[in-house]
Amino acid sequence: MLAGNQFDSASLIGEIDVPIFIAHGDRDEIVPYELGEQLYALAKGEKRFLRVAGAYHNDVFEDPALLDAIADFAHAATRTPQRRR
Repeated sequence: MLAGNQFDSASLIGEIDVPIFIAHGDRDEIVPYELGEQLYALAKGEKRFLRVAGAYHNDVFEDPALLDAIADFAHAATRTPQRRR
C-alpha cells in the first residue's frame, strides 16, 4: 500500500529487449508469487524464471541455488553463436 502504483512493472517489461532473469520466493509476503509469474509471462525474448521454494521477500538471496541459476543464465545469455564454416 505504501508504494502505490509507482512500480508498474507489468506495463514496462514488454519494452525491455535484453535477457531477463526473474527469481521469486513462493512465500513472498510483500509481492505475491503470482505477480512474479505474471511479470515473467509478459516478458519477451530470452527469459528465465526461478521459483525459490520456501523463500519470503527478503530471504530469497539465501537460497544457494540462486547464484548457480544466475551464473547459468548469464553464461547462456552471453554466449556467442558459432559461425558456420
